[in-house]
Amino acid sequence: MQSTVLETISAPQVELNYRCSQGELKNMTLVVAATNGKAIVVGADSHVYEGSDDSGLGTYRSYERPKLRTVNGNRWIIGFSGLGDVAATVLDHVEATMTDEFSFDIRVGVLDLTRRMGEAYRQFRLPGNADILLAGFSGEQPRIYRWKIQSPNPTGGDAPPWGGIGCGVDVALHFVRSCEPLVELNAEQLAALVYFSISEVASSDLRVKKPIDIAVNTPKGAQIWSRDSVLPLEELSGRLTKLIRERILNP
Repeated sequence: MQSTVLETISAPQVELNYRCSQGELKNMTLVVAATNGKAIVVGADSHVYEGSDDSGLGTYRSYERPKLRTVNGNRWIIGFSGLGDVAATVLDHVEATMTDEFSFDIRVGVLDLTRRMGEAYRQFRLPGNADILLAGFSGEQPRIYRWKIQSPNPTGGDAPPWGGIGCGVDVALHFVRSCEPLVELNAEQLAALVYFSISEVASSDLRVKKPIDIAVNTPKGAQIWSRDSVLPLEELSGRLTKLIRERILNP
């Protein structure tokens, strides 16, 4: 059982002079999820920095990489932040060595997934500091879980109706919480809200950068939108940013 991964992006690596601490590097990426009770929308930026500051030069490689995948037969959406490649490598191993499937009920399946990923993480003695977000359904009920790969103890579930991991998550979730009650939004409006929340962080934080990917999960399954499908959300996000600025300048 293999994950469905968004289109591969073969952009060349670019070296940038970007000074930051190791703590900042370990909090790369922003993943945000929100639900209206009928659908879950998950969004993530696609920017990666790699390197170290041991030389004192502060030079890192920067490139694009999708952070969202569908798992369990396209039933769930999973996203990674921090040292996301570590979590992705562990998930690849779990899926390649599985002889059965996860439970359709995410309440049961998340416990199995965290256990298997935790065992693989300890087996290969990989570095930690990777966060994981998982979204899916238990029957008709949406669930959003979060955990750290080195401490497989998922939190979240059916409340609150949002979740996030990575840098700038508090700022991003502020926009989501401000639009409560989310049950009044349809899936398209929820996608616009999630996209906008990530876009606002990307405009001010070098660790978060566009393109932003969007995935939608319903009881029937999960799907990652193509980049072309997301373009209208980018246009809407730009208009919202401009509108907020104008309202502040001209109350």
